[in-house]
Amino acid sequence: MKHTKRKITKIVDEMITYCYSIGATKIELLLEDDEIAHYITLKSDFDMDELDAVNSLNEKLNQGRSEELEEMYWNLTGMSDLDDEVELQLVSALIDRAEIYIDANICTIYLIRKRAKSR
Repeated sequence: MKHTKRKITKIVDEMITYCYSIGATKIELLLEDDEIAHYITLKSDFDMDELDAVNSLNEKLNQGRSEELEEMYWNLTGMSDLDDEVELQLVSALIDRAEIYIDANICTIYLIRKRAKSR
């Protein structure tokens, strides 16, 4: 798959932007990768007025990775002002799995993007 590192960077960028949109004042980021997958962990505080948005994040991010959508969205990145909903769809198309945990006003987001299998 072309542009793997740039796609990981795009995922991180969109998720940091999302954290700011829910009122984050502190964001922790951990990136890990191995021969199986790339792992992204974000831990962020958020404004409790945004609790509904945070609660719906898991559903938005777990719509399933789609190579067709991935390429379409990837071609759009940087070319237009996409809204937050479309940006989350882009992240969803780029990842294989998301897990969201909420504890008080702290949101922890785990994202996994499996490596493409060699052909």
